[in-house]
Amino acid sequence: MTDWKKVYSDIKPELLDTTSSQSVVYERKDLHQEEVSNPFDEEAEPRQRWVYDEREYSKNEYEALHSPAFEMLMQNLSEVEVNLISLSLGEGI
Repeated sequence: MTDWKKVYSDIKPELLDTTSSQSVVYERKDLHQEEVSNPFDEEAEPRQRWVYDEREYSKNEYEALHSPAFEMLMQNLSEVEVNLISLSLGEGI
């Protein structure tokens, strides 16, 4: 998985894109539009573009992170964290 990076596009992207590439899955967040003007033509009408944060996964990496086994592991870790917090607050389990 790559780090998040700022991306600009004239086309509204999907928040999760698993189909446009055979080898990469794109995850996007903080999607919004902004108005931009043409710095070379002051008389041109401003246009809208999409701005968002994006990171990439290899298809294999994405499938592993969303496998039933990984999801079960994450759920079990969450339950352990809740139990640890309860113990630290003196609430018992």
